[in-house]
Amino acid sequence: MEVLAVAVLGALVALGQGQPIDPHAAPASCPPPPPRDCQDVHARGARSDGVHLIYPAGGAAAPVPVYCDMSTEGHVWTVFQKRFNGSVSFFRGWDDYRRGFGRADGEYWLGLHTLHLLTLQARYELRVELEDFENNSAAATYGSFALAPRAVSAEEDGYSLHVQGFRDGGAGTAAGAAPVGRGRRLWGGGGACGVGAALVGRGRRLWGGGGACGAESIEPPTYGAEPTELHSYGAEPSLTGQNPHLWGRTHPCGSAPRAPPAGDALSYHHGQKFSTFDRDQDLFAQSCAALSSGAWWFRSCHLSNLNGFYLGGAHLSYGNGLNWARWKGFHYSLKRSEMKIRRL
Repeated sequence: MEVLAVAVLGALVALGQGQPIDPHAAPASCPPPPPRDCQDVHARGARSDGVHLIYPAGGAAAPVPVYCDMSTEGHVWTVFQKRFNGSVSFFRGWDDYRRGFGRADGEYWLGLHTLHLLTLQARYELRVELEDFENNSAAATYGSFALAPRAVSAEEDGYSLHVQGFRDGGAGTAAGAAPVGRGRRLWGGGGACGVGAALVGRGRRLWGGGGACGAESIEPPTYGAEPTELHSYGAEPSLTGQNPHLWGRTHPCGSAPRAPPAGDALSYHHGQKFSTFDRDQDLFAQSCAALSSGAWWFRSCHLSNLNGFYLGGAHLSYGNGLNWARWKGFHYSLKRSEMKIRRL
């Protein structure tokens, strides 16, 4: 009754002020929600690559600067990791990786929690772009990417990686050396004419490579999801992938080797928690983050380490550079990496 009286009183006041009352009038329209990712930024009219503000946690939260790629493959991508010159240190602790660091107009990491919020609201595709110091490039794409999608507390879940649907995204013009690694069997490749490739290994068996020009090296066994043998550095799968590459093949004297695609160096880490040097959540007895000088979804330990040291190409140290083992092995630190997602 009181509510009705108040409504009548309000109507009388409006009439007294000469304002007509329309019972069928539509309510005032609400402003559009703030952009949650770069695709929303594009939908609002932006068309150029560059830094924009997004609101992964909603309009009430603070905006987050991010680099938007609006040109690659004819799609719009939200970039969450970008490295190209080593100007920003990526050897950081848990809090930095959870919050994010760097600048969106330079090298940066968007932040685990922001990435979790983004991938929680829709299905996203991941694209990983790589470049070496010889200006060769390669890319890998994953049809489904999310962090801790079923966790009530994403941090307690370790921002676990959920990635599926790998497909290669092309390669440059020159082949990298046959990869080598810890805790698994290795297969090698031919080097210069008449000289077999030198394979460096710790606590593991080595298979060697080609000799005379045009000869084939020994082919590895069929790739399996799990290793067939344990060694001193733990269990990791072999370096031949679902898309078999020409790892270890020699070539005629004077001709360039055939370029391998990027290969799948991330599916091995599916289901793993994120680890940093001050929060060890991997499956290995020692800290993979400390051993690999990085922060990643380490298992025992890695096939990719894109947050490792920026070592500028070939390096003698094992697996602690900006590595993507399926493409360049564990002794080559890449020039550029970029990880980006788009909503499907």
